[in-house]
Amino acid sequence: MTPTAEKWMEWANSTMKNGHCEGLAALSLLMYEGKIRPQDFGAERAADLNLEGNTKLQREIAYWYATGLVDRDTTVKTSPNDVLAALRTSLNTSGSAIGTLRFSNPGGSGGHSVAPIGIKEEEFMTEDVGDNLPIT
Repeated sequence: MTPTAEKWMEWANSTMKNGHCEGLAALSLLMYEGKIRPQDFGAERAADLNLEGNTKLQREIAYWYATGLVDRDTTVKTSPNDVLAALRTSLNTSGSAIGTLRFSNPGGSGGHSVAPIGIKEEEFMTEDVGDNLPIT
C-alpha cells in the first residue's frame, strides 16, 4: 500500500470502534437481493449466521463498512417526512432495496445505518405518549 492508502486504512479501522452498522446494513441488503449468499459465511439463512468466531463474515462486514466511508456524496439534510416520501417513491419505483440509510446528529456526528427494504404503514397514535414511543 502507498503511505496515503495505509493512513486511510488505519483511519477507517479506527472509526469502526463506534460500530459496524453501515457494514451490517450494506451486507444485509446484498444478501436480501441475492447478490451475496449467506451460505458463503456458514449458514443457510442470514438470520442463522454466527458472528463470533466467523472471521470471514467479520471481514466482509468491515469491507462493506469501509465502502460506506467513501460513498458519502448522497448526504441530504432533510425532515423525517421528506425522507419517508423519498423512500416511498424510491421503493415503489425500483421495486427493490435502494441502499443504506444513515440517521445522524446535526453536523454528521453519531448516528445509525439501516437497510430499508419496505415501508409498513400504520395509524399514528392520537394519545400523548411523550418519550415512550413503541418500536415495531
